[in-house]
Amino acid sequence: MHYSLLNRATVRVANTRDVSGRVTAKSVKHGFCAKTNLIIARRWLMLVTVSMGLYLLLPDRGLAHDDQGQNDQGINGTYSVHITAYVPGPSGNLVPLAAAGRVTHFANGTEIGVATASNNGQLQTTTFKGTLTLNPDGVSWSETVIQTSSNSPPLLTLHHILYPTPDGNTINEVETDLGTISGGILTRARRLCAGAAAGS
Repeated sequence: MHYSLLNRATVRVANTRDVSGRVTAKSVKHGFCAKTNLIIARRWLMLVTVSMGLYLLLPDRGLAHDDQGQNDQGINGTYSVHITAYVPGPSGNLVPLAAAGRVTHFANGTEIGVATASNNGQLQTTTFKGTLTLNPDGVSWSETVIQTSSNSPPLLTLHHILYPTPDGNTINEVETDLGTISGGILTRARRLCAGAAAGS
């Protein structure tokens, strides 16, 4: 019995230190694993920190230029447009409509564009012009759009409120005319750098 208890105590001590008090392989392995895990955690933290720094500093990324439009042009430039809507049909009921087009905003507050709308399978292409005015809130814009041609008269005048993202690359719009439910998204066309445009 005495020898059995002594052997158990010896095994417990041997798991961490030998009889002379030296560190055993098991305790060395435990310490090595802890240090390795700490090194890995520090490397991940450093990688995440560097990645966030690059994300915030690169042009058109993160917060580096979130108060400027592409090339400092605000909401000026050419945008691809997508609109979905419910508009009054021939019987007066609201019918679904989808439209796609392109619009160019100029620095003098005017715009021109072209769009094709699909209404119950019937396609209508129209050109338009318009005006843009920054609202007193300093965030949204008022837009008045006047159709200049259409393959299905009459020509219409439409009104929208625009909310651009801080960089001006995306604009959300909603129509404010009575009797319609219409909203859309404008996405700024990206300019190619001179080398890419030249094919070099």
